[in-house]
Amino acid sequence: MSKGHNRDTDWFSVIDGEWPQLDNAMRQWLAADNFTADGQQRRTLESFR
Repeated sequence: MSKGHNRDTDWFSVIDGEWPQLDNAMRQWLAADNFTADGQQRRTLESFR
């Protein structure tokens, strides 16, 4: 609890050697052509990794 409110927090870490692959995957995943006209993703983030 934080100031009377529930708070769900997840912590993640990435080391320098992992970052280039993850950065590329996230950029592809977030690209406009990965989403349909109604905002649904075509491919999952995992499929880009």
